[in-house]
Amino acid sequence: MGRETTELPPYTDYNANQRSLRPGKCSESTARSIKRHIEKLIVARASNETVELHTAKWLAGIGSLLHNKLLRIGLVEPRKNDAGSERFSKVNRTPPEAP
Repeated sequence: MGRETTELPPYTDYNANQRSLRPGKCSESTARSIKRHIEKLIVARASNETVELHTAKWLAGIGSLLHNKLLRIGLVEPRKNDAGSERFSKVNRTPPEAP
């Protein structure tokens, strides 16, 4: 067993495209939990609704690496004061949000 890089099972994004994501080194149960949260983020984005409180709390607690992966696929907004998010904004040629 142990921790190894896990690829989440494929999921369908809000544009009906099949995607996969590698959250990094984590257990299989953690990967399943991440997938459930991603699915909730997709539903919230597709329906233009806010995410459930449980998912919002999870999102606030994830590290910058995973947050930036979710940012790159359009499921989250850049964090305030996060240098990594600003870097992704420049890479994707999206202007950073004004303060």
